[in-house]
Amino acid sequence: ITQYTASIIKTTDNIKFTGRGSNTFNYLAYSVSQTKVVSVGNLGCIQLSTDSGQTWTQVYSLSGSNQVINLTSIAYSPSLNLFVTVSNNSGIYSSPDGVSWTQQIFTNAMMGNLPASSFQSVIWAVTPALFVAVGGAGTIATSPDGVHWTNRTANGAVGTFQQVVYNSSLNLFLIAGGASTTTMNNLYTSSDAITWTAITSNWGDTFFRAV
Repeated sequence: ITQYTASIIKTTDNIKFTGRGSNTFNYLAYSVSQTKVVSVGNLGCIQLSTDSGQTWTQVYSLSGSNQVINLTSIAYSPSLNLFVTVSNNSGIYSSPDGVSWTQQIFTNAMMGNLPASSFQSVIWAVTPALFVAVGGAGTIATSPDGVHWTNRTANGAVGTFQQVVYNSSLNLFLIAGGASTTTMNNLYTSSDAITWTAITSNWGDTFFRAV
């Protein structure tokens, strides 16, 4: 479990929780084949554990740079044996082991090749075998391999997408976020992560943080 103000906390009985470390972490991913948990957080911190969260080792950090890079989400693909993490101001990174990371570039039709874009959430969808990342300015990016990324759009949405999820039984992606001044649509669905349909509502300018 990760917690915004108490770094990484763990439990073995869902009753007692023990804190680990002093950094702020936002998300974690688990690799069964590597028996490894990788957690990402603020100041570019990445830590991993190979003993079910008992001990953690910091393996990567961008905190020494002049730009504060906050890693907002991480996903793992078992079939590709690949971790992908995203940042709110430095784009997408991939790693085969959670230790060595490479920044990736995706193409936006309006702005060209973007190594540094704002992302809030990334997932690996098993059935279509696809990474999907979403973030600021209506950004949606998809990748079959975690390296080559393609920009997608959701009917011209320019608000900040906070989270993307996938339901394998329904074969359906869902994005939730905040509306912009040009649209009142905050939820979008898709069966392929390419074509997105807005869910109309009477909620008005509602900001969704998670789904």
